Amino acid sequence: MKIQKAHVVRLYPSLTQEEFLCQIGGATRFLWNLALEQRQTWGQRHGLNRFSQSKELTQLRSEVDWLKACPSQVLQQVLSDLEKAFRNFFARRAGFPKFRKKSRGDSFRFPDGKSAPYERLTRNGGRLKLPKLGWVRFRGWRSIPGVIRNVTVRCDAGQWY
Repeated sequence: MKIQKAHVVRLYPSLTQEEFLCQIGGATRFLWNLALEQRQTWGQRHGLNRFSQSKELTQLRSEVDWLKACPSQVLQQVLSDLEKAFRNFFARRAGFPKFRKKSRGDSFRFPDGKSAPYERLTRNGGRLKLPKLGWVRFRGWRSIPGVIRNVTVRCDAGQWY
């Protein structure tokens, strides 16, 4: 039997890493709102889904520099999360997906846990390597057993977790 657990640790990024985390959060929010607007206006008539929007995303990344700077896995994950939100809505398990606001906490996910190795440096802390960000210090008192499947980074009250 597999047991899946989530461990929350506090991240301590440097100033440049924190700016880049904010940029990634803004890019994921922009992409979510853009994809949601496309689905609301053209979704039924043009048969938009995650795969057709992924093709448009590659074109958009070649044109916009600040989207090119963000990790592509994170942006692809936004589209799959939106697809899942629409599936839950049509199955009547959730409400209609809402636009994301800047005032709310930014959150994004790196879906490949293998690309995020970590090291314990002290008893209470260590460092985690995130794609295009490098090593980020963290503090967490529990050991992380097993294999990391994905890494979700979120900003809550100006602190990163």
